[in-house]
Amino acid sequence: MTPDIKPPILPARSVVMDGFRALTLTLCLLSVLTRPALAETPVVSCHSGAFSVSAEDPQEADLACAIIDKTHARLAQLGFEMLEPARVEITSALDVAQGVCVGLYNAMEKKLQILSRSCLQDQTAHSIGFAEMEPDLLFETVLVHELVHAHIDQHSSGRFLPRVAHEYLAYSIQLDLLPEADRIRILEKAQIAAPIVFDEISASLLQFSPIHFAAMAWMHFDQEGADSDLVDRIIRGDLLFNTLWD
Repeated sequence: MTPDIKPPILPARSVVMDGFRALTLTLCLLSVLTRPALAETPVVSCHSGAFSVSAEDPQEADLACAIIDKTHARLAQLGFEMLEPARVEITSALDVAQGVCVGLYNAMEKKLQILSRSCLQDQTAHSIGFAEMEPDLLFETVLVHELVHAHIDQHSSGRFLPRVAHEYLAYSIQLDLLPEADRIRILEKAQIAAPIVFDEISASLLQFSPIHFAAMAWMHFDQEGADSDLVDRIIRGDLLFNTLWD
């Protein structure tokens, strides 16, 4: 991490099971968490049918379903369909041993977790990539990011994909679905200019500066057509990322 860039939101290192399945893929904040016991929360099913959502606030569950349904439409254009049911848990604390993360996807449990908007309220000022973003939009964009991980996990069919490939798609689609003004602000903050050279989108860049990685990933994704063919090439492993830090 460079001295002048200390983003509190970082993709945590993926844990790989049997060399193929990523256990968790997360967006994290640099601090410490002890998870409290959580009470049972009601569960609602989203219209897409592939996701169920549990949340203490029923309105927040409905909001998550609306985001999921909207994201599902874009993911379908990219060739993604959920092949198995998955669940979303909106919570005040995530199932992680280290760090306070804003969201994660657990492939073994087919579970996606995201902090509630009230918890995200305190996080928006600290993120170099998403600074000054309203909690509602931060909630939506983090949920989109983790939804992409869930879809990648199911479509990779047990094939190993390096973390950098996962995050390339997650960040690209996340930024693609942001309002244009918010996406432009992130791109300007990263000070990235087109055209993007694919070899520069590396695991080391992801490790040291997620905002630059996210900006370059989206610009390359857009530059290459942002279509299902590009997604399929990544899922098949036809595009070989620089994985020095994976």
